[in-house]
Amino acid sequence: MISGPKDRRQMSGYDPVLVGDAIYAVASIMAFSRLLIWCKLSSHLGPLTVSFRHMLADVARFLVLFTIIVVAFSIGMNSIYKYYENSEQCSRGGDYYHHGNEFQTQQSFLGDIWKR
Repeated sequence: MISGPKDRRQMSGYDPVLVGDAIYAVASIMAFSRLLIWCKLSSHLGPLTVSFRHMLADVARFLVLFTIIVVAFSIGMNSIYKYYENSEQCSRGGDYYHHGNEFQTQQSFLGDIWKR
């Protein structure tokens, strides 16, 4: 019997149960995407699958460009704020923001982009 936390929020990121669930999710997506091969044989769905493939390539290009811009912006902002690393004087709405490295800065920017 495996001992450890039963609640998934208390498990570590490398817990075998969580890793197994992630592998199962990826395998399920790949299995269902395999059905797209059969859609190419249809006269109605064939052109749509080709268009879908080209659309995914365009989305991937956009995400690469977006990632480069966000990473460059977060590195630039981190270099500006590195002098204020140990101070908590900058607040916005009562929340204190601390940018210790590029990854914390990038996480803060991505949170601000999609937060309403």
